Amino acid sequence: MTETGWRTRVRPAADVDLDDSFDVIVVGAGAAGFPAAIGAARAGARVLLLEKADAPGGSFAKSLGGFWIPDNAGMRGGGVREDREATLRFLARCARPAGHDPRDPHLGLEPWEHELLGAYFDHAAAVVGELEETGAITPGYLPDSPDYQTRVPENRVGKGRTMVMLSADGRENLGGHGQTQRFVESCAALGVELRCGREVEAVVVEDGRVVGVLARTGEREERIGARGGVIFASGGFAHARDLCRAFLPGSVIGTAAAPGVEGNFVRIATELGLPLHGMQYPWLAPLPLELALADDPGISNVFVSPGDSMLYLNRYGRRVVNEKAPYHEVGLAMGRWDPLRLEYPDLLLFMLFDERVHRLWAPPGGWSDAQVASRWALDTMGNYAYDGPQLIRGETLEDLVAALAARLAALASQTGGLQLDPGFSVAARAQIERFNALARSGRDADLARGETPIEQVFFGERRPGNELPNPLMYPLSDRGPYFAVILSAGTLDTRGGPRTDAHGRVIGPAGDPLPGLYGAGNCVASMFGQGYPGGGATIGPAMVFGWRAGEHAARRASA
Repeated sequence: MTETGWRTRVRPAADVDLDDSFDVIVVGAGAAGFPAAIGAARAGARVLLLEKADAPGGSFAKSLGGFWIPDNAGMRGGGVREDREATLRFLARCARPAGHDPRDPHLGLEPWEHELLGAYFDHAAAVVGELEETGAITPGYLPDSPDYQTRVPENRVGKGRTMVMLSADGRENLGGHGQTQRFVESCAALGVELRCGREVEAVVVEDGRVVGVLARTGEREERIGARGGVIFASGGFAHARDLCRAFLPGSVIGTAAAPGVEGNFVRIATELGLPLHGMQYPWLAPLPLELALADDPGISNVFVSPGDSMLYLNRYGRRVVNEKAPYHEVGLAMGRWDPLRLEYPDLLLFMLFDERVHRLWAPPGGWSDAQVASRWALDTMGNYAYDGPQLIRGETLEDLVAALAARLAALASQTGGLQLDPGFSVAARAQIERFNALARSGRDADLARGETPIEQVFFGERRPGNELPNPLMYPLSDRGPYFAVILSAGTLDTRGGPRTDAHGRVIGPAGDPLPGLYGAGNCVASMFGQGYPGGGATIGPAMVFGWRAGEHAARRASA
């Protein structure tokens, strides 16, 4: 994480001699930027796509590539007809649970949030169809894929909204990495010019309009005009230490976002005088603490905690959250504050499991040298445990606790001095006995593990030997060795910034669009507030509003 300082981010056009000019400039080649560039080029614009890193993809390239689309073509083809108002009530309930009011015209949301949710419902499926028509994506419909929140009564559909990106023949799930290459090919076919290694440091402004950018590559500055507009799709601020400390909860430690997301657009927006929204709401998921502290570029969030005989314990040796709950909700739960002890008691959780889990959730053929060398190992659905230096081992439970204590002592300067409570060992043993009894009964009476559709569909696969009623729970062995990984609440990325309208136009202080400036994805304020309705809720809106911004900017260039 970097300490990125403030600098001049807005330059008057009169002071800038342009080197080149395009109809539309897109900043950031990821989930929002590629659709923006493709949408603009398809509308006839000459498009430049600038990427800060040496290769395109950003955080999207590290993702599974799922995207959450309400009322999609697959649902309609399967006879599912989604009610617009019911879906908006569900999304409002997720976004602002404390303010949710079904009697309010805006459902307790800010008017702009309500407007964007409505636009998303109205246009998401059509944008996916446009991207498919261009050959940029092949969407895969997953009719049984549940949302993350299916128990709330407002969610009347509950499944089928998460889609995946397939190969052109429809046989392979490309994931973010494979789809990045396909996006690159689509951009090339449409004449989009892609330049990597370009950090956009400033915008060029003339008479209140954004008319270009200044991009740095090495020691050279490129000054490029944009007739129709500049679309920022540059990711959040997860790697900017100053912004994270200023805006994120104190319980958040680390990120798995791509290294380049350092809040450049937030800094530009601030200098433009644009109000910021949603800065306190990151996309959350646990991270292996030590990899998070090391800013490991290959780190992955723990989307699925592997194993049936596995549980999370806090520093007091207590199980405090359903280990199979959606990762964002686990991250939120880790932010609980204790007003008596003045601490986050769940700041770190210890994922404890036995030899059986370590063996049965290993990848086929065992741990490869490459997995160990990369210091983490987690497949696309999280179906095996960790290996590498962050894995802590003990021949007995007491040995494991001693090893955990020693590891925490070594990390104390980076965790506020957090250490195990003196009663941890006794409490942990009692908690394991309680967990084992619940596993044998088939019902988690404490934390409801295994009772929601998302858990049952994605985490419910049985491993050999577990014939108990709840496939997500199995008693831990009474003999070692035992293993643990220290987890923190980390981010996939942030999702705060200036707000936008249904066309991706950035909104100024007076409530009007700032001419020539657009935004999409994690660099602008999310309409989902604190919510995370389903798998791909990060990527879906990025794609949809990126495309719409591209189309609008292209039309503006030709006007």
